[in-house]
Amino acid sequence: CKFAFIAMGSQGRGEQTLTTDQDNAIITVNLQESFRQEAQVYFKVLAKKVNMELDTVGYRFCQGEIMASNPKWNRELNGWKKYFSEWIVNCNPQDVLDAAIFFDFRCIYGEKILVDQLRTHINKTAKGKTMFFHHMARSITQIKIPVKPDNGQMDMKMILLPVSSYIRLYALREGLTVVGSKHRAQLLLEKNIFDDSLYEELIQAFDFITHLRVRSQAENIARDEAPGNTTDIRQLNQIETLILKKHLQNIAGIQTRLGSVFSGAN
Repeated sequence: CKFAFIAMGSQGRGEQTLTTDQDNAIITVNLQESFRQEAQVYFKVLAKKVNMELDTVGYRFCQGEIMASNPKWNRELNGWKKYFSEWIVNCNPQDVLDAAIFFDFRCIYGEKILVDQLRTHINKTAKGKTMFFHHMARSITQIKIPVKPDNGQMDMKMILLPVSSYIRLYALREGLTVVGSKHRAQLLLEKNIFDDSLYEELIQAFDFITHLRVRSQAENIARDEAPGNTTDIRQLNQIETLILKKHLQNIAGIQTRLGSVFSGAN
């Protein structure tokens, strides 16, 4: 039985750092009724084994159970198409927010054609869906960027979230099939959706904040501590502090612009 094991979220984008949990799923071919029950049992067992092995080697179980071992995320291709159609067409604001990471999927193992067919369905369904993009944009504008750090700690993962989300939004609107943030941004630049200034702004913020995040995680590990996503900004030098402040201002700026570009009025 043909299937694809897919990764989503930061793993799908190839942007996981030194601490990450699992976000994965299984897509199978559309099954014949006489074979469906047997196949579902097989893929349930397979998914549980894979998820357990991934946890053993350091990819923690997803607390939200967005894993292939959850029957909800272990479906036939038609079932996945239905999920995305509902998220896009019904565009319930909370559903759009919760489903965001599912749009960043890529094939890890198996039949890539299943992944390509699902991506084609998504792009076709999302084309021209103004309210869907409005709600997705609104969810990005509502991400709170920490201005005053708590005890000197700033969550670098949360700071980076509007950047990857902003790029994802435009990638979906333009029907791109790639999922990595930097690859998406490059294609959007080539299509003249992003100008040079915006592209550099996004990429520099992405690289710098990721650098701070990974460096802090490496320092955690060196101290025999569990790696996290926060950085003690009191430990940054003067230049790093100024650069971070500038990126925070730029990220707040792109959040503000989204409100007018995707107003939902058209």
